[in-house]
Amino acid sequence: RKTPVLQIGADIYCDTALIARRLELEKALPAFFPEGQEMIVATFAAWADLVVFQHAVSLVFQPESIAVRFGNMSPEAIKAFIADRAGLFSGGSATRLSAEQARHQWPTLMARLEQQLQREQGDFLFGEPSIADFALAHPLWFLKATPVTSPLVDAYPAVSAWLGRVMGFGHGA
Repeated sequence: RKTPVLQIGADIYCDTALIARRLELEKALPAFFPEGQEMIVATFAAWADLVVFQHAVSLVFQPESIAVRFGNMSPEAIKAFIADRAGLFSGGSATRLSAEQARHQWPTLMARLEQQLQREQGDFLFGEPSIADFALAHPLWFLKATPVTSPLVDAYPAVSAWLGRVMGFGHGA
């Protein structure tokens, strides 16, 4: 299941990684894949999409966070949302990371990221903005959406400052 996000002429692109590559062909500025760093930023973005996102989802979908996140939704809307998400895992091979694993591993992931950002030359993960920054910002933005999970990002000052810079790009047009 994919949600169309980009249309160029009759072509509709639904996959985030494919969209980034397609926009790169349009000479996106800043470049999503800076010259000479294509492999490292693509690999880092894949890690963010697979590992960090899975941790963020596990942490966000805990009862205390859900209560805040969905506090203004009707019970019917919450049931529909839960049924929709359950369908994503039904009959597939995707597995969910347990909340215990996510809580245990999260500090290590963030400490490594904090260290990387403290050592980096420039304001972004690899000096200049790239797909790596945008891919990692997404799950962290997700965590920042409630006061329950926001401290999981706020506890890391370099990460928080970096996220502010990335989010400063806005949501596109």
